[in-house]
Amino acid sequence: MSSGQSTACAPSYPAAPESEKLSQREREVLELLARGYLYKEIMSELVLSRGSVNTFIRRIYEKLHVRSRSQAVAKFSHFSLGESHHRPTRN
Repeated sequence: MSSGQSTACAPSYPAAPESEKLSQREREVLELLARGYLYKEIMSELVLSRGSVNTFIRRIYEKLHVRSRSQAVAKFSHFSLGESHHRPTRN
C-alpha cells in the first residue's frame, strides 16, 4: 500500500439504471416534470394532493441522487432516450 493513498474501495453501483428504481407513479410524476408541468398541473393530471406530489418528488430526488428539478429531468432524459414507451400528451 502506498503512503497517502486511501484504502477505501470505490462504491459499487447496482447494474440497473437509477430510473428503474422508480415506481410507476414516480415515473409518471417525473415525466410530467420533464414536460414542464407545474406542481398544480401534476396534481390535476394525476388526481393527487399537493402533499402527495411533494412526496413523490422528494422520493424521485432521493432515488436519482439529485437535488433539483433540472437535475432530475436531465437524468430522466438520459435514461429515457433508449426507452420506447407511450408518453401521455399534455392537453
